[in-house]
Amino acid sequence: MAAYITNEAEGPGISSESRYEQLCDALARARTERAARREECFAFIERTIQGLIEHLEIPSELVLLAPPDGTPGEELTVGAATRLGHDGFWQTGVHLKIEGKSFGSPSLIVALVLHVKKQEGAFLFKLTPDGPTLKVSDDPDADATEVHEFVFHRLLDSLRVPG
Repeated sequence: MAAYITNEAEGPGISSESRYEQLCDALARARTERAARREECFAFIERTIQGLIEHLEIPSELVLLAPPDGTPGEELTVGAATRLGHDGFWQTGVHLKIEGKSFGSPSLIVALVLHVKKQEGAFLFKLTPDGPTLKVSDDPDADATEVHEFVFHRLLDSLRVPG
């Protein structure tokens, strides 16, 4: 036999929604907000990659999205190439093919991982989990040159011969 407790005479300002229903509503709101933030981050990542292609003047066919663990594979979308890290940053793998200038010289695939998180009206961007973080406006028309230059200089540094 089951017993059900009901509140037949509710006073003003008391909700008829149960605590469990409140938890369900809170979960639904949290999922909706998380999905919206995810989509905003994915759009920012797409803009950043397109901006890098333009800023670095690299042919777009030499840029490939990949899982953040670096495993090569078929061409992916931002959503398929992105994972949520333990630190709350979305991690997207990007492979850049850098070709030698002379005929027959070998090319190099540079694997980057873009770390992006939306927080307090801005995107946080970094290339390594514990690396420096740039703060970028969440305005889709915001100038992202600082991010593109940051990536460019990190790439230059990684390609230099230690001296």
